[in-house]
Amino acid sequence: MTQTSTIHSVAIYPGIGIARVGNSDAYFLAPDLPGEIPSANGSFKDPDGKVKRQAARFRIYGLDENGIPVREITASEATITWRVELANLKAGWYQFINAMDLGGLSKTAPKRNAGFQGEERNQLVLTPGSKSISGTDQFGTDFEFHGSCLSQDVYMGELRTDEDGRLLVLGGHGQAYPAQPGARPITFANNDGWCDDVSDGPVRATVTLGGQTFEAEPAYVVVTPPNFAPGLHGPLTMLDVVHNLYQDMGWWVPGLEPSFEKDVLPIFQRLTANQWVNNGVFMAFGYGSPLNFEDPDLIAKLSDASEENQPFRQRIFELFRPPTADQRMEAYAPPFYGDGFGEANPDDFLNDLPLTPLMYQTLQQWAAGAFVPDLGQHENIPFQELDALQQCEALNQAGLYDCLGGPFHPGIELTWVMRRAEMWAAPYRLKLLPEGEIPQLDWGTVLYPAICLNPESGPLIASGPGSLTRWMGVPWHTDEASCASGYDPHFYVSTPSFWAARVPNQVMNDAAVPALEQPDLPELQAMKRFSYRQDWYRDIQGSSYYDRINNMIHEWWELGIIEPTPVQREGYPSVMWVESGRNEALTGSPDYSLQLVEKAEAFSQPQKVRMKLLASAQPEEGRKLPRRVYNQWNR
Repeated sequence: MTQTSTIHSVAIYPGIGIARVGNSDAYFLAPDLPGEIPSANGSFKDPDGKVKRQAARFRIYGLDENGIPVREITASEATITWRVELANLKAGWYQFINAMDLGGLSKTAPKRNAGFQGEERNQLVLTPGSKSISGTDQFGTDFEFHGSCLSQDVYMGELRTDEDGRLLVLGGHGQAYPAQPGARPITFANNDGWCDDVSDGPVRATVTLGGQTFEAEPAYVVVTPPNFAPGLHGPLTMLDVVHNLYQDMGWWVPGLEPSFEKDVLPIFQRLTANQWVNNGVFMAFGYGSPLNFEDPDLIAKLSDASEENQPFRQRIFELFRPPTADQRMEAYAPPFYGDGFGEANPDDFLNDLPLTPLMYQTLQQWAAGAFVPDLGQHENIPFQELDALQQCEALNQAGLYDCLGGPFHPGIELTWVMRRAEMWAAPYRLKLLPEGEIPQLDWGTVLYPAICLNPESGPLIASGPGSLTRWMGVPWHTDEASCASGYDPHFYVSTPSFWAARVPNQVMNDAAVPALEQPDLPELQAMKRFSYRQDWYRDIQGSSYYDRINNMIHEWWELGIIEPTPVQREGYPSVMWVESGRNEALTGSPDYSLQLVEKAEAFSQPQKVRMKLLASAQPEEGRKLPRRVYNQWNR
C-alpha cells in the first residue's frame, strides 16, 4: 500500500548537497548526519593513489498537508525523474577582492578576463545545460556534463541513480585548464585565462506516485574542491553561519538554554580537533594542553553548571574573540584569519575570525551557568532509525556542517554570500531562478558593493546554475595553495591559519604510527615522535610562491589525506589523525633522515626486532633523492 492519500506534496532532501571533485573514477557518499565521517571503503584514495570523488546523494520525501515529511519515497513505489543543471561561471564573473558585505573593507571588483567583450564572454563559462535521469542503478555517458571554456572540452561530472532510484551527483576530476598550454598562474584567486571543473546548480524532480504526479520542491548541489581532512571541521562551520542568519530572520529559534553536549561542547572540540592539521592549535589546545577539549576531566569541569565553577567558565569564555570589537584581537581564539585579512589597516578586527553572534551568545550563556548540563544524555542514533522529519533535518544540516564557515577570503567551498538573507527562500532552500535560466553575468564594467547587495535587483536575489561557485577563486588550486598558516619568523607557533581542516598546515606523518606502537620505544622518544609535525605542502613547495601554486595545479592529488588512525600506546590518544596516501615518489626516496631516526630507535628493541628494523631502513634501489626546499611563502 502506497499511502498516497497521506502525501500532499514532495520535496528533495538535502536542500543543499555537497559533492567534491576527485581524479579517480571511484567515489564515496557524502555524510547523511552532521559531523559524520564519510565512509570510503577504507581509503579516500583508490589503489592508484588517485583521490576519490564525493557524491552528493538526494532523496525524495513525501510531505503531509502541513509540509511535514512523512516518509521517503523510492523507485519501488514511484517513478522519479531527476533533472540537474550544473554550470561554472568563474572565468566570466568578477574578481574576488574582498567580501562585499564588509562595509568599509568592501571594494569594487573588475571583471575577470576583461579583454573578452560582449558575446566573446560566452567562451568563458561552462554551461552544459540540463541532464535528466530516471530509474535504478543508472549511469553512463548519456548522463555526463561536458562544457566548453576557452575552447576546451571540460568534463564537469555526471548523474547516477542508486538501487532505490535516489540521485547521485558526481563532480569533475579536479582539473584546471589554461587557455595557453604551459601557462603558469600568478595570483591566488583571479587568474585570467584559466578555468576549472567545480560547479553548482539546481536539482529538480518529477514524481509519479499512485496515479498522481508531483513536482518536487527543488534542491541545490555544489561541487567543491576535495576535503583533505575528512571528518575534521573548522571552528566555525557553514551550518553555524546559516543558523546565525536564520536566527536573525526568525527562522531558527534556539532553546532558552543551550545544551552543553549539543551546542557548547562542539565549539570547543572542533577547535581542539584542528591540532591534527595545525601545529599552533596543537600547542595551545591539543593533546597534553591544559585546554585539550577532548580530555574527559576537562569536559566534566566544563559541563559543571554550578555557581562555584562560574569563574572557571568565565575564564574560558574570555579566550574567545567577540563578533564585534573596536580593534584587532590577535591573541584570542579561534586562531584563524578573518574575512578582512591583508587589509592596509592591520588593527582592523576583521583581520581575525570571530565566532558568530549566535555562537558567542551560546558561550555567554554557558559561562553564566544558563545551560543544560546534559553530558552523556544524548544517544547517537543511526540515520536509518530516525523518523522522516529527523532524517530530513539531518540531511539538510550534514552538508553545511561539512563546509567551513570562514574565513571568507574568499573560502574554499562556499563563501560570504551564504550569510545574506536575500539568498534564501526558506531554511536550507535557496531562492532559484526559473528552470533553464543562467544567472546574469554583466553588472557593469565593475561590480559595486551597493549593486551587489541590492535586495531588490542584485545578483544575490536568485540562484541558478553556477551562482555559488562563481564567487570563488579560479582555479581553486591556487587559492588552496596560498592560504596556509602564519609563517612570520617572529611567531612562536604556526598560527593564525586559514582553512586547516580542509587544507592542512602541519601534519603527523604516518611513519610515526609504527614507531609509537613499539612498546620498548623510550617514552621521551615517543613524545618526540608524537609531537613532530611536517608541512603538508612540503612536496609542492618549490623555490617560490609561484612554484607552489603551479605545482598544486598538477600535483594536488598526490598530497596526503589526513585520516583517523587507531594507535595502541598507553597514555596517548587511541585515534590519531595521520597523513596517509601521500605519493612519496613525488619528492623521491629514500628519506635518509627518517632512516637514521629508525636506526637509532632500533636500539631500544630486542635483538631480533632490532635487526629487522635496521634491515628495513636500508634504501631501496632506483628511488630518487627527495626534493627539499625550505622557503616559506604566504599570500
